Amino acid sequence: MSTRIAHCSGYIPDFSKSAAQRREHRLNILLTSAGRRNYLVQWFVQALAGTGRTGRVFVADRDPRAPAQVAADGFIPLPPYRSADYLTTLGQECARHEISLLVPLNDYELSALAGEPAAVLAAAGTRVLVPRLNIQRTIEDKYACAELVRAAGVATPTTRLGSDLLADPAARDDLGDRLVVKHRFGSGSSGLVSCTTDDLEAQLRVCALTAPDRSGLASSDPDQPRYDLVVVQSRILGVEYGIDAVADFRGRHLACLARRKLSMRAGETDRAVTVDPRPFAEVGGRIADAVAAPGLIDLDVIVDETGRSWVIDVNPRFGGGYPFSHLAGADVPACYAAWHSGLEHDPKWLTATPGVTAAKYESLTTIAGFDRE
Repeated sequence: MSTRIAHCSGYIPDFSKSAAQRREHRLNILLTSAGRRNYLVQWFVQALAGTGRTGRVFVADRDPRAPAQVAADGFIPLPPYRSADYLTTLGQECARHEISLLVPLNDYELSALAGEPAAVLAAAGTRVLVPRLNIQRTIEDKYACAELVRAAGVATPTTRLGSDLLADPAARDDLGDRLVVKHRFGSGSSGLVSCTTDDLEAQLRVCALTAPDRSGLASSDPDQPRYDLVVVQSRILGVEYGIDAVADFRGRHLACLARRKLSMRAGETDRAVTVDPRPFAEVGGRIADAVAAPGLIDLDVIVDETGRSWVIDVNPRFGGGYPFSHLAGADVPACYAAWHSGLEHDPKWLTATPGVTAAKYESLTTIAGFDRE
């Protein structure tokens, strides 16, 4: 038994067959690491109401004051995903609340749940929307992910490990002069910086000192930069788009949603305008077929001056760009509720009106009655 699944052994007996059967008649949904995404929670509440089935929407987070809990029907405090208690606690809570569908919203939680943990939960009645383990481990590694994209027949920037470039300067020759340096196992544009070959080594060191490992844990030793945890890519100049390649729960690609990014904030799309997805249909379909994951796959794409599309990032979860398509008419949460219920989706749920410009903004909510130490 692997170390990761060993933590699950404490909760396997808690899932009785009767509990799994009861979930067939309810649709309780859990969004993990919901954080500040109140809007997404609200959309799942609305989607659940639209199915005509009894159910509730829960959110889980390590922060007992996560704002998203205010929009949910219930809140589940969880330990950090790296904690030895994480899988045990999650399993117990899924059993206690009879969770039917678990939707992870954090890259590192996808990694913690892929494979045996998801299989154990599924056998007990909780469907977990994660890719297969080998695919997730490829996607979470930006060096390996570049090869997956290339093998799918989609353009992606030339990608090298920082450690390889330092060991063999000739390995830089095909990268060009404009470069992008970022964390190999990062999330949310962590460590990302643009540079040239002239200041590459300095930027490599800065990036390596804060680079997390596969579990998201950064080194605490400033004297030991991990250059193998940094990737360097050719910088592609062009217009950046956010694409959602949407597949059903069997991993079959159905549609794409597309936005042109207008501005970014904290590594996430802040303003965007919806566009015709047809120019991205082939790219989205190829990636969706290669990943074969259930649900939405968030893609970052740059279109260069020749019109060629380059995929620069792949995340099999709701990303920061989906809300812009939702405001333009799409409704992927409704698709999830329908598919889990064995129903067909309404085609309009996978369609967004082009030309809708939207922006995120700050808001406040009280958490009175939700205060937890």
